[in-house]
Amino acid sequence: MAEKAINANAPMESPSFKRRRSSIMKMPEAKRYKCLVDAIHKALSESRKSFDTRLAVALCYGENASIFAGGGDGGEDDATEILANLIDDVLERTNERVRNDIQNFLKNERVNEKLLKIEDIIDTYDKEEQQHAEAEESDRQSARDAAGQSKLPVGVTPDDILIYNSYQIKLKQKKQLLAQIASVEAEKEVIERQIEKGRNAILKATEEVTEKSNNIGRTADICSFSRAS
Repeated sequence: MAEKAINANAPMESPSFKRRRSSIMKMPEAKRYKCLVDAIHKALSESRKSFDTRLAVALCYGENASIFAGGGDGGEDDATEILANLIDDVLERTNERVRNDIQNFLKNERVNEKLLKIEDIIDTYDKEEQQHAEAEESDRQSARDAAGQSKLPVGVTPDDILIYNSYQIKLKQKKQLLAQIASVEAEKEVIERQIEKGRNAILKATEEVTEKSNNIGRTADICSFSRAS
């Protein structure tokens, strides 16, 4: 009964919201989008691992770090561990917030959808290229058959007909390819601008982490000075 009451009091979802949610859930993930997200996560992880908080605390405070452990009577190792864990916690939460901000940015800019379109264009081109190759071979065979059954003009050989047909096919393919390249280039420019925004967001978040680390250091200095007094 309680479960039914909770469900009854739950907010109703509009049909448009349900459709949007359904479309989002059903949308596949582009291979290039997955590679992009994996690269971002790896960069954040490597950046975090490169900062040794225990070494930083030891270099900054040395033996003086012991005043932060157990009311000032703890050992240097205990104090270093306490301060390092505090900084680790701040960095982990900041790292997670940056990761979520980037995920939201990619989602809001519909990067996955745009990369899916690019992959669809590439897949379509590959299929058309195969079809063109098969059609070209079929045309060549038809030209050979026609040349063998008809009398050619003076100076024209079956090879001339094959070369001309091949030229016409390649000319058509070139026009189609140029149109597809123009479309891909346009999508590429949009994605490059979005990635640049993402880089700026990461840079800003890194600066915030640095500022927070500096604030922690200043706070620790104040605490150290107060205890020493």
